[in-house]
Amino acid sequence: MWVSLILLIVLVLVTIKQGSGGLFNALMTAMFAICCVGAAFGTYEWVANNWLLSVWPDDNKTFPRDLILPLALALTFGVPLLVLRLVSDRLVRRPLPLSGLVDRLGATICGLVTALIMVGI
Repeated sequence: MWVSLILLIVLVLVTIKQGSGGLFNALMTAMFAICCVGAAFGTYEWVANNWLLSVWPDDNKTFPRDLILPLALALTFGVPLLVLRLVSDRLVRRPLPLSGLVDRLGATICGLVTALIMVGI
C-alpha cells in the first residue's frame, strides 16, 4: 500500500513539474524517456552481467545480488535520460510561442506520459 501511494505521489509530482515547464520541454522529455526506455530494456542485462557483476562483492548481505538487474535497468534508463535532458537544456534556450491553453494542456499530457514511463521503470 505504501509503495503504491509513493508511486502515485511521484506520478503526480512529475506530471505537475512537466506540465509547468511548457509543451516543448515536456514533449522533449517524453521523447527522451521513450528512447531511453527502449535503450534500457535492450541493454540492462548486458550491463548487469558485464559491468555490475564484476564489481559486486559476493558476500554483501546488505545489498544482495538479486538487485543487480533492477539496478542496471534503473541506471541504464536514468543516466541517459539525465544526460539528454541536461544537454537539451543547454542547447535549446527559447520555448515555442504557443497559446496558454495549448501549452498547458499539451505539457500536462506529455508530462503524464513521461511520469508513467518513469514510474513504470
